[in-house]
Amino acid sequence: MERKDIFAYVKQQYGTTPEHPWKQYPDYAVLRHSNGKWYAENMNLKRSQIGLYGESKVDVMKVKFNQE
Repeated sequence: MERKDIFAYVKQQYGTTPEHPWKQYPDYAVLRHSNGKWYAENMNLKRSQIGLYGESKVDVMKVKFNQE
């Protein structure tokens, strides 16, 4: 699944759109609940930054959830 597909899904399902809060990282995005708290971060990192071979970039999404 690509970044654009995820963003389209959360917009349809939850009514949220990505925000880009860091000028120095224009490819990074956050998704927020209506209360302003983040529920996901999307980052575009070099493969070597996450222990993979190569320098090409990959999308990584960090999602927060309640484990109850």
